[in-house]
Parts: sequence; C-alpha cells; structure tokens
Amino acid sequence: MAELYSGMRGGEQEALERFLSAFNVVDIDQTLAEDAGLCRRDCRPAYGTGLADAIVAMSAKAKGATLVTSNRRHYPMVTDLLVP
Repeated sequence: MAELYSGMRGGEQEALERFLSAFNVVDIDQTLAEDAGLCRRDCRPAYGTGLADAIVAMSAKAKGATLVTSNRRHYPMVTDLLVP
C-alpha cells in the first residue's frame, strides 16, 4: 500500500482506495520484516531489489499469493510471478 500511495498523482486517492478495497492487506509483523530485510540484503546487489520490493515479495510468499508485476527483474526470489 505504501508503494502505491507514494506513486499516486493528485486526484487519484479515491480511485486507489476503491482499488485497494478489493484486496486483503498483509500486515507487516516481525517475521515478515526480518524476511524482507534479508531478502533485500541478498537481492539488492544483483537485482536492484529495494526495501518496498522485498516487502511485497515476502508478503506474497508468506500468503502463497501470485505476485503480479511488470517489473520481473526485482523479484527473482518469487516463483509464483505473473507479468501482464
């Protein structure tokens, strides 16, 4: 959610909130934070994975969800990845 809000343009907040209401939000707990931190540490040098990318990746893995993204490069750690 933070990544989506940070990329939002003026006037898009209502549409973003309607979009987000269709999804279950994954809370960041200690385990997820640790996994994401380690993921970023390991993947950043070779793949440019940022902290937000690592949190998204580890959230998807924790929930057994498919990650949908157009940025395949930052997610080498995700096996269930869909690039539209």
